[in-house]
Amino acid sequence: MAIPDDHASRRAFATLVEREILPRLAILEQERQGELARRRFRRGLVGTIAAGLALLALLAIDDTMLAAILCAFVAFGALTAFVLVSSISEEAFQDRVRAEICPPIAAFLGLRFDLAAEERPDLAPFTRSALLPDHDQEAFRNGLSGLYRGLSVSACDLWLTRREQEENSDGKTRWTKRLVFQGVIATLSLDRPAPGRIVIRGDGGSVINAMSGFFDKHFKGLMPVTIDHPAFESAFEVRADHPEAARAYISGAFLDALLAFARPEDGKPPALAAAFVEDRFLLAVSGTSIVAQLPLGASMLDCAPRLEDMRQRMHLPIRLVDTFLGPEGRFGDGIA
Repeated sequence: MAIPDDHASRRAFATLVEREILPRLAILEQERQGELARRRFRRGLVGTIAAGLALLALLAIDDTMLAAILCAFVAFGALTAFVLVSSISEEAFQDRVRAEICPPIAAFLGLRFDLAAEERPDLAPFTRSALLPDHDQEAFRNGLSGLYRGLSVSACDLWLTRREQEENSDGKTRWTKRLVFQGVIATLSLDRPAPGRIVIRGDGGSVINAMSGFFDKHFKGLMPVTIDHPAFESAFEVRADHPEAARAYISGAFLDALLAFARPEDGKPPALAAAFVEDRFLLAVSGTSIVAQLPLGASMLDCAPRLEDMRQRMHLPIRLVDTFLGPEGRFGDGIA
């Protein structure tokens, strides 16, 4: 999902990185090193106290077995305290970095960034359209939203889990929590409503597609749509409640654009599902994220080389709009 290699845009982004983002990372690195120094001091303090208590136990207690047991308890307590004071929450620092560097990158793209994704989309249309699996719990992060080329667009990272019963080797059952989706979802407002519901999912072959249409409750009332686009039909299955109207609504140019948008670099089948629902286009892409885990390494500045990759990822909502509108600003003329 690469964005155009525009020299002026890259130069402007490099200026943003140098003047605004790198100074923020440098301040965060100073705070991080200060925290590391405090934790090293606490480790030394815990070790000294533990050694002193163990020595006192050996000197003050005549019973060798009792002294050994007491020393073991002291050692266990010291180890626990050592771990607690030594560990720095990686996720906490990841969040600090995201909170500092993602807003200016989003603003550079004309979008708003919300780390907690407070403006959360309604997942019911996604689930009803079989874009997302049934689930019990959901978690949102890294929200993006804005108005681009006259259309409102939003996206965020999403994790879904479901409680399931699992049978142990001894025949007993227990409840487990399973991750059923991790990826990005996006919602795009349309300038004209779709003629009913249109669902686009990865093609599982004629047998699997037929079984999905028969057994999947979310496909009830949706019929297969034949698209005169061999490359698209080899990758996706299209269903709609009004097949003829759906075929006329989505153009070949849009299908070309969506196919290019979904094509992963590793050559695997597209992990994309989409749907037209009234005046919205819904998108779910599994196995990716808007903001990837950053390699903090020995220094916060180590993540600087990944900033261009972050800009590429956060460009997804804009590319989605461009896929729809194309260079002429008309739906279906998108060129990815």
